[in-house]
Amino acid sequence: MLRLFLCQDFNKISSGYCQIIISFANIYRQVDYAKIIFFKSIIMKKKQTIRKAAIFLQGKLENGEIFEETPPDHPVLITLGQNSFFPVIEQALYTMKTGETRTFSLSPDQAYGPHHKHLVQKIDRSVFGNRMDPQPGMILSLSLEGESGPEQVPATVIAVSPEYITVDYNHPLAGKEVTYIVTLQEWID
Repeated sequence: MLRLFLCQDFNKISSGYCQIIISFANIYRQVDYAKIIFFKSIIMKKKQTIRKAAIFLQGKLENGEIFEETPPDHPVLITLGQNSFFPVIEQALYTMKTGETRTFSLSPDQAYGPHHKHLVQKIDRSVFGNRMDPQPGMILSLSLEGESGPEQVPATVIAVSPEYITVDYNHPLAGKEVTYIVTLQEWID
């Protein structure tokens, strides 16, 4: 019991040592389950510091179409702990070992968000003049009035008629379930 008490002082001992003690306690049932869960959650919080990882990833839609893939010789460098990556995948990366591969199925809310109908808008074709001839699938940088003045915002052209151009300001993958296959190449310390 004294060893388990020492796990509360994380500044003096490593989380790896605490993990061993908790595993020992689990096996021999020397502490109750609530205390084990408490200590495990503290260890996970301690591990979730800012770290850099080199990963390979592949993103797929439900139909199997690949929309993102890192080249085999050029991993992506990501910084964990700064909310710059999908939280579900970021949390799992903390527990992954070098060379490990995992598959993550993300709902729209976990990935690129829901598709908002109010972000689909018709723009009078005359706004573009003779400068360009927008076609479906093109991504345009359009100027919108924001809180601090005009902002450039990407919009995907989804339909064209003689009078109007219909654009979608949603992320192109908004409202879609996606799957990511992630391999941890190495931790960068």
